[in-house]
Amino acid sequence: MKKSILFSILILMAGSLLAADSSPKDEVTAAATTLGNQSNYSWHTTIASPGGGRFNGPTDGKTEKAGSTWLSMTRGDNTTEAVLQGDKGAVKMADSDWQSLAELAKDDGGGGFNRNMFIARSLQNYETPAVQVTNLVAKTKELKQTDTAIAGDLTDDGAKSLLTFGRRGGNGPEVSNAKGSVKFWLKDGAL
Repeated sequence: MKKSILFSILILMAGSLLAADSSPKDEVTAAATTLGNQSNYSWHTTIASPGGGRFNGPTDGKTEKAGSTWLSMTRGDNTTEAVLQGDKGAVKMADSDWQSLAELAKDDGGGGFNRNMFIARSLQNYETPAVQVTNLVAKTKELKQTDTAIAGDLTDDGAKSLLTFGRRGGNGPEVSNAKGSVKFWLKDGAL
C-alpha cells in the first residue's frame, strides 16, 4: 500500500514538472489537439491585413469530427457559403445557385485568373481551425507568452507559403521578404 501511494505521488509530481516545463508552442499545439478531438465545434475568424485587401473579412464555421464542415465567408459585399466533406463539397456564391466544387472548378478557357476555380481549389484544400493552428505553430520561429496571448513571428518560408496559397511549380509571382506573425489566445488550455 505504501509503495502504491509513494508511486502515485511521484507520478503526480512528475506530471506537474512536465506541465510546468511545457513551452508556449506545446501549449498551443495541445489546445489545437484538444479542439480537434471534440465531436464538433464552431468558430468565428476575421482575416485582417494592413491596408485592407480583397481577402479580408469574417468567416463563420461549424465542423463535426470526421464529418462535414459548414462555412460562411464574407469578403467585401459578397458572402459565400460552403458545405465540405474531405475534398468534395458544394458552394453557393452571392451570384449563383448551389453547385459542386467540381462544377465551380471548371476552367472557363479564358486564361488568366479564374475566381471560381480559385475559390473551388481553396475550399477543396480548406483546413479546420484545429489543423490550421497546428500548421501555423509549425511555421513559427518561436512562440512567447505575452500579457494577453501567445505570439510569435512566422519563419520566412512559413510566411511565404501562406502568401503563395500553396501554389507549386512556379505558378504566380515570386514572393520575397515575406513576413507575418500569429497570436493565439488560450483560456484554461483551450483556444
